[in-house]
Amino acid sequence: MAGNEQLVAARIFGLNNAAGGDLAGRVAAAEVVSIYGLHLGSQPVYANFDAAGFLPTTLAGVQVAINGTPAPLLYVSDTQINAVAPLALSNLPSASLRVTLNSGALPDFRLVVDTAIPQVARNANSSAAAINQDGSVNSSAHTAVVGSFVSIWATGTGSAPGMDGQMANSPQNFCGCTIHDILRNQDIVPSYAGAAPGFVTGVVQINFQPGTGTLFSLEVNGKASDAFSIAVSQ
Repeated sequence: MAGNEQLVAARIFGLNNAAGGDLAGRVAAAEVVSIYGLHLGSQPVYANFDAAGFLPTTLAGVQVAINGTPAPLLYVSDTQINAVAPLALSNLPSASLRVTLNSGALPDFRLVVDTAIPQVARNANSSAAAINQDGSVNSSAHTAVVGSFVSIWATGTGSAPGMDGQMANSPQNFCGCTIHDILRNQDIVPSYAGAAPGFVTGVVQINFQPGTGTLFSLEVNGKASDAFSIAVSQ
């Protein structure tokens, strides 16, 4: 009885890009998403890649399927599930999300499929989670020197090489994206935008020179991310 009561009480509020953005019912192929709701799991559980380099599609009794395709899982808790949208969503107008808890399925959640929903991983102060060219973490105490490169990570670009849930093992430049310098109203072409070794397919590493700019957005297929900052010094 207790299990049935928990299943009835479980619900999905919506989902968004795991790197940020509004809570909505929109998704892009290979996007890492956060699904929010109530009674979705128990204690927080993080997934690990298996010996073959793939994430699980079942974690702590939780499964997520989008259009019937099992979604690789990264994290499960009582109020949040982080999953990776299947690559097969490319060129589809819509999809359905189904969350299954210990063999009991919640009602399907309708999704709109976008060509891209880019977001950059950010800190609480909206600065990018960036690494400077010298390997230090970008911050006001460790700024990027003008003319040097920084690396950022994003998801929701709508395309990726590899397979669902697979760890990227080597660099592969594939993302046709640009960095927009908001204050100077200029576009920056990244020196690299592609697979992020050590991360799951769908996470994109972007290397670029911020110049003297400090506020940027990531643009893919005409879609722009929320603004993010980079600490730069002369």
